[in-house]
Amino acid sequence: EWLRLRGSLPTPEEDPVLAALALRKPGALRSSAEIELIRRATEQVPLCRKAGTELHRELCRCFAGEELPMGARVYSEDELSSGTFYMVVHGGCSVHQRDRAVARTRQKTQSIGPCTMWLGPGDSFGEGALAGATVRGATVVTRAPTTLIRLEKEDYEAESARLLASRPNTSGPAGGARPP
Repeated sequence: EWLRLRGSLPTPEEDPVLAALALRKPGALRSSAEIELIRRATEQVPLCRKAGTELHRELCRCFAGEELPMGARVYSEDELSSGTFYMVVHGGCSVHQRDRAVARTRQKTQSIGPCTMWLGPGDSFGEGALAGATVRGATVVTRAPTTLIRLEKEDYEAESARLLASRPNTSGPAGGARPP
């Protein structure tokens, strides 16, 4: 509604904030302007770049926003993967991994491992979940109030399959036979 009244696209600084607001709406109810905001906010994420423009735009309807307070655990190392991929829109997260040799000798209830990476706006994590990984390889904790975008594996696979099915078959007749 704000975009319609304003009559112009927001500045790049406004994009993440407005994209976070658009993510609060169910995907089917998002306007084309809101989809474009979400697309622009996620276009530098490697998964979105690799997906191509058409699939990326369709995935923007599947993306869900999640707002977490500082210190929230997004997921924990060695827990079963829920099949969710995440992108940071606002705020930040730290990624922690235990030393594998040490982890084998301790109970899984021990504290998280040392911080191995910081993630900020435009960064993503959980790619393994889309590729079929069944166990999380790290613990991810928010380090400020954080807005994340979630993409579920089922949505990613369904949109990819739908797009592939909508493309014409250009491989020619079956078995390599030529038409008469």
